[in-house]
Amino acid sequence: MNRIASSALIVLGMVSVAWSQNLNIYIPAGFRNPLLQRGQFISSLYFYGDQVTTTQDIKKTRYSRNDINFLGYLGITENITLKTHFIISPSQTIQKVLEGGKGENISSFSLTPEITLSYRPNMNVEIYSSIYYSNQTTRFGERGEYVEIPVGTGPITGEIIYETRLVSFPGQPDLDTSNSTFIVGLSFMGKLC
Repeated sequence: MNRIASSALIVLGMVSVAWSQNLNIYIPAGFRNPLLQRGQFISSLYFYGDQVTTTQDIKKTRYSRNDINFLGYLGITENITLKTHFIISPSQTIQKVLEGGKGENISSFSLTPEITLSYRPNMNVEIYSSIYYSNQTTRFGERGEYVEIPVGTGPITGEIIYETRLVSFPGQPDLDTSNSTFIVGLSFMGKLC
C-alpha cells in the first residue's frame, strides 16, 4: 500500500508542477512526437474499456477488453524526443457466452511496451523509429452449444423425435500470441507555392 501511496504522491506532484507552468508545446498533425525542448514532458494515464455484445440466432456473446495506458513524451535535447507507451492488461474474461450456450475465454496479464525515438533536424522534418512488443496467452474454456439430438421415434407416425440439449465440448489448447513491430519513418511539412 505504501508503494501505491508514494506513486500517487509523485503523480500528484508532477501534475501540480505542470499546472503551474506555461509551456509552448506544439504537436504537428502527422508527426509521431510533439516538438519538445530539453526537459519538457507530456504524460497521460488513462483507462480504456471496450465491450461488444453480439447475437446470432439464440446465441448471445459478450466480447470485452479493459486496459490501463501510460503515455509519456520527454524532450531529451532540442532535436530529440522520446515517447513511451505502456499498455497494462490484467487477466480478464475477453469472451463469454451469455445465452444460447456456454463458453468463456480468459486472457493472461500482459504488459505491452512501445518506445519511439524521433529526431528533428529542423521543425518541419521528423525522422523516427518505433519498437513495439506484446505477448499474451488466451485460455479457452469448455464450450457448449444447443443441438438437436434424436431421442426416439413417434409411436404412430414413426418419425424421429428430436430434443434440444446443451452439449459440452472441451476447450481448445491455450493460444500464445507474440507480436514484435519495428517502424522507421519520415514526416515532413511544407507549403505548396
